Amino acid sequence: AGNIIVAWVQQYTGPDSTLYGVWVSQSSDGTAWTPAVQVAAADVFSMTFAMARNGIARMAWSQETETNKKGVFTATYDKTSWKVDPAPVLDPNDPGVVDPEDPNPVLAMGGTGDAILVFDAKDANKRTSVAAVTLTGTTRSAMRILDTNTTDTVYAENRSVAMNANGEGVVVWGENATTTAVLNLAYYTPSSGWTSVQKVTDGDEFYRALVAAFLDALETEGHGSQEFAEHLRSFWPGLEQE
Repeated sequence: AGNIIVAWVQQYTGPDSTLYGVWVSQSSDGTAWTPAVQVAAADVFSMTFAMARNGIARMAWSQETETNKKGVFTATYDKTSWKVDPAPVLDPNDPGVVDPEDPNPVLAMGGTGDAILVFDAKDANKRTSVAAVTLTGTTRSAMRILDTNTTDTVYAENRSVAMNANGEGVVVWGENATTTAVLNLAYYTPSSGWTSVQKVTDGDEFYRALVAAFLDALETEGHGSQEFAEHLRSFWPGLEQE
């Protein structure tokens, strides 16, 4: 409805501790802005923000409550005011799930204010994995570990999440394990919940396809390029043109 919200984090770097935390300001025309409002006063970082077309907005952030205790907290804007949700999504006092590193929350919203929040958390074997909760109205789901690799040391990276106007979403992430690198995804629908994890490709398949395409291009460029292509093939036995 023409509303604009700007949200930012003031970190623990200045002399005035009353300024620390999450702040917002709003405008209906991009020219006149409301006075800044402090949503949360804390040691905050990695804030993520999303707004639906109906004016509902949400934000999430990492918050350190004590040394090596970092949780994920959320707040909701109901088109009137901001309210910090009373319980953290990721409890910094739960050693079973909390990694001492930044949980790096990522948020996506649908058309009516429903959302998917993705962040790092420990799985049952105390290894860092990709976790997600869904936010619907004033309620949220239990945390779900999307990554199913509980045997290797996994480094989830480049997590992305998207949600359409109907509340359907997808999470995509890269995963570096002990001996492999893969690209995974999981779908979400309000009616069925989460699908099982699907492997899009692994690192070896990706680079093999990339090199094969490069070789195809070289082979069309004449005799000299064909010789170079054969030279490259000698470093990757068994590589065939696609």
